[in-house]
Parts: sequence; structure tokens; C-alpha cells
Amino acid sequence: MKRTFIRMTLVIILFAGAVIILIRAQVRDAAGRKLREAILAELQPVALKNCTFKRFGSANDGGYLMCENLIEPLDAAYSYGVGSNDDWACEVSRRYRVPVHQYDCFDPARPTCDGGTFVFHDECVGDRTGYRE
Repeated sequence: MKRTFIRMTLVIILFAGAVIILIRAQVRDAAGRKLREAILAELQPVALKNCTFKRFGSANDGGYLMCENLIEPLDAAYSYGVGSNDDWACEVSRRYRVPVHQYDCFDPARPTCDGGTFVFHDECVGDRTGYRE
């Protein structure tokens, strides 16, 4: 039960990042604003007990705090909107020896990770409404 909670928390955090990317693309559209408000209203902080925070990612990416002691076992990780650099995914893949599925339909650059495994998907999580070529 505890591990399922941690996995769900990780998924929620990654999903929140994807939601933010989608929200930015829709910000000029009134319907997009309504969607943003509805999604943000659903996001709630989660109180974790016995969490030992560890920062993942490089110094230049803002980093991500995760509960290091509650992550394992881990079968895979997901990263949305990666661009040409995904240091978070590289560190997670190396440390936990799992593939990281990366999704980015706007930037065709595919990050690499020596000693880690990336599975790149040139797909959008949402539609491309508002995307400018």
C-alpha cells in the first residue's frame, strides 16, 4: 500500500509537470484558461511521512525533490516535455536501473544518457492546439 502511494505520488508530480506544459500552450484561449483553472483546482499537496528528500537533476534544471527512501521498487519512470536535456531522467535511470519513457512532440532533440536507458516517444500528451511551427 505504501509503495503504491509513492508510485502514485511520483505519477502525480510528473503529470503535474505535463499539465503545466499543456496549460502554457492554451493560456491565450478562453477555453484553455477554464481548463487550467479546473486542473489546478484538482492539484492538492500531499503530506508524506518518513520521507528522506533527495534532489534529482542537474544544478541548471531547477531539480526535483523526491522521497529517496520511498521510491523503490521502481519499474519505470516517465518524463514529459523533455527538450534536449533531461538530467532528472538520466539520474533516475542510472540510480534505479530503470527505463525512462520520455514524451515530447515539440522538440525533436533526443536527450542521451550514458549508463541510463531512455525510450523516446515523439508524441503529445495532449493535442497541439495553439502550437506554432
